[in-house]
Amino acid sequence: MQREPIIFVVSDRSDGVDNLLEEALRQRYNAGYRIVVSITGADLAHTIQQHREQEEEIALFIYEPDQGLDNTPYLEHMKAVYPKSRLLLFTDDAETLFSDINRQAIDYYLGSIWNPPESKLYPVIDELLAEWRASIEMPFVRVKGIMTVRAVRIRLKDTLHRAAEVIALSGVGDLMVIDDDNNFVGVLSVGDVLRAAMPNTDEIIGEGGTLDQAFRLFLRKGSDLMYKPVEPLVIRQPLTVDPEDHVAKVAILMIEKNIHRLPVVKDGRLIGTVGRTDICLAVVGTL
Repeated sequence: MQREPIIFVVSDRSDGVDNLLEEALRQRYNAGYRIVVSITGADLAHTIQQHREQEEEIALFIYEPDQGLDNTPYLEHMKAVYPKSRLLLFTDDAETLFSDINRQAIDYYLGSIWNPPESKLYPVIDELLAEWRASIEMPFVRVKGIMTVRAVRIRLKDTLHRAAEVIALSGVGDLMVIDDDNNFVGVLSVGDVLRAAMPNTDEIIGEGGTLDQAFRLFLRKGSDLMYKPVEPLVIRQPLTVDPEDHVAKVAILMIEKNIHRLPVVKDGRLIGTVGRTDICLAVVGTL
């Protein structure tokens, strides 16, 4: 899964970015965005370029200019490398500080007094971030942008004892099953494993009918299953999704079918899984 988009704070101030501003940004946006702070200088253009080369998204630039400096190169570079990012400027004198061309690149001006942030700062940034999200197709629109690559998996010839160990260690409810050639075979559900070990009513009555006797029978049947292969319990041809599928389509499928996690399969190979938690984090986590 790709990293969170960035709110990039740049300052011309010799003492760096306002600590109160940085604290306010982290308090509000740290859950869905990374806050990066920097001062203008020779390394700024290189830093921004590095983020682009690493395919990281900068959603918003926040710029604190110094009236005595030529800020044109910085503004031009920000917009050249990240043309869809939004630019928020802190200044009380935009008319004399910026040329007409620069003013066209700036999405919003905010005075130096932004406290309290709940009424003066956050509403502005929320709107700019919403505009940015609407202007691009985020990676989380497709399954490949949110899926879990390291899917918990076992092989078709593994034993149920091995499956139980993997389930206990990973905490997952469904194990992805592959064959010896690493082709996707199906899904082993922890519910199906438990049902295979669960005694039926006649068996419980035959043991005496009490809960303690039923549980002892449950344990005994579980022990009998321990070294049997998982193959008979594997769900063949389960519902799968493609890495290019739209996340909205997958979310609807999960809700309609009451499924919590689906295998992501490409050309017969398991390349990951996608769950409700992945979708929740990607969608709600970036609002």
